[in-house]
Amino acid sequence: MTGPDEQLNLLTMKKTIHSALSPLLAMVSFLILTPLLIIPVKGQASGKLTYKSANKTIEIPLQNVIFLSGPDPFEKDKMIRRLVFSEKDLSGGLTTCNDINCLNSIMEGIQFDLNNTTRINYWLSLDNQKIQYSGTAPREVLVLLTDKPDRLTGTLRLDNTGAGGPVVEITFDATRSKLFR
Repeated sequence: MTGPDEQLNLLTMKKTIHSALSPLLAMVSFLILTPLLIIPVKGQASGKLTYKSANKTIEIPLQNVIFLSGPDPFEKDKMIRRLVFSEKDLSGGLTTCNDINCLNSIMEGIQFDLNNTTRINYWLSLDNQKIQYSGTAPREVLVLLTDKPDRLTGTLRLDNTGAGGPVVEITFDATRSKLFR
């Protein structure tokens, strides 16, 4: 059995440890949670893009997707949703983004603009932007399983080789990374 002095010492020691750990726990929590607030959200993608130019065939895996919303670059009064698919993670480029076109200069992949029409606009950029191609595709190439303002999931299958375009097959789950006004 412990006496009153030993119980007082144990209580004092517990308070001292608690007082020392509280700021430490707060700091650890801050360090863990803060990046979640600052780092843009990137989605998951699984698929590939194949493009045949006159000189070579380029095939890249599409492992990342970024979902953006904002004014259409050509019609500022209309809002669009854009899916940007790439092999590399481009989400770091969003920290300094001011408009929906901000990833164009670093994108190595393909982007699709969903603008509520019967066709989907797309643009690809490959080989350090030496190869670029843009086109439109029927809305049916995109099958959305989730279609919410802040989340899109589904598949996209496009074969535009007849017009000199790409072949794209992607399954994706994208939470909106950024909303531009």
